[in-house]
Amino acid sequence: MIKFLVLTSTYNRPKLLKKCINSVLKQTYSQWKMIIIDDNSKKEIKKEIEGYLKDRRIKFLKNKKNKGVNFTRNKGLDYLSKNYSNRWVVFLDDDDWLNENCLKKAQEIIQKQPSYKWFLSNKILNKKKVTNVKKKKKINKVKKKKKNIII
Repeated sequence: MIKFLVLTSTYNRPKLLKKCINSVLKQTYSQWKMIIIDDNSKKEIKKEIEGYLKDRRIKFLKNKKNKGVNFTRNKGLDYLSKNYSNRWVVFLDDDDWLNENCLKKAQEIIQKQPSYKWFLSNKILNKKKVTNVKKKKKINKVKKKKKNIII
């Protein structure tokens, strides 16, 4: 069974974070866990989202000092490596959200193409309209060399 771990770093944006969390909760594919890492926000993020933390699939961590998004994501990866295995990692910023079928579609592709190791998204949903982002040559070169897919 394919399982996903959604890593979300956040800093002082509880309203956007709630929208992000809701998009994960609405997934049609249920085999996921979400790790939210607060980069020592000045706002009480944990208090703002405590209702969401009742869901066992959602875990909250907080940096002792503000260290930036890269440190925060790495902290999430460290936590993942110590506590979970055999999961696909989804980096989801607090100001982004997933289409309700995103993990289901990814799961279907992974099952069909088990040699793929990572995925990129090139879609933006803006006012209920999906827009394809122009592909950069660099991504296309990597795609050819590494057998990856853009969904």
